[in-house]
Amino acid sequence: MDNEMNTVQIPAEKLVDALLHAKQFEHHYATQESVDNLKESVRELKADNNKRFEQVDKRFDKLEGKFDRLQWLIVALTLTTFFKEQIFSLFM
Repeated sequence: MDNEMNTVQIPAEKLVDALLHAKQFEHHYATQESVDNLKESVRELKADNNKRFEQVDKRFDKLEGKFDRLQWLIVALTLTTFFKEQIFSLFM
């Protein structure tokens, strides 16, 4: 008699509906978790890209300085070539 009072009878239709409804929520949570993971991945990629762009900017700054020096060297050598005779006459 105690066993009969403790059992609850649920129609199969309601049981199937309850299981399907629970699965929908699990799927929704998994989707939200996936979205959160994707957002975190995108944040990490953005941070990584920002670091790399900063490194590239530093390299360009270094190269810019080197090109400036190279341009002045070319100008100085060109002027030296044009005024070679005058320069030699000063030291001789």
